[in-house]
Amino acid sequence: MPNVKLASLATSRIKPRPATTVRFTLPAVTVAPGATVLLLAANANRTGATIENISSDAVYIGYDLAIDAQAPEGLQLPGLSAYDIDGPGAVYVNNRSLNPVTLNIDEGQG
Repeated sequence: MPNVKLASLATSRIKPRPATTVRFTLPAVTVAPGATVLLLAANANRTGATIENISSDAVYIGYDLAIDAQAPEGLQLPGLSAYDIDGPGAVYVNNRSLNPVTLNIDEGQG
């Protein structure tokens, strides 16, 4: 797995965070060019999620609102890299490239 970085999203942290008791590897998601999709639904039991971009093109991540992923200042997840998301809100992804982008998702719950 490539370097994993913590995505610093304004409303993404809840402290103290409960301990992770189970982790799920979700099916890979392929995002079509120009599409914005709900990657993870809001989940009050989520203790963290790792989103790994296994394609060479970047995608943009938004937290709670789809428009956040479409904003020019959206959080960029470069190709062949991963972010840890630490919070229970919905996570959206926007593909601004001309190619489909595939993401692997691992979610922890507690």
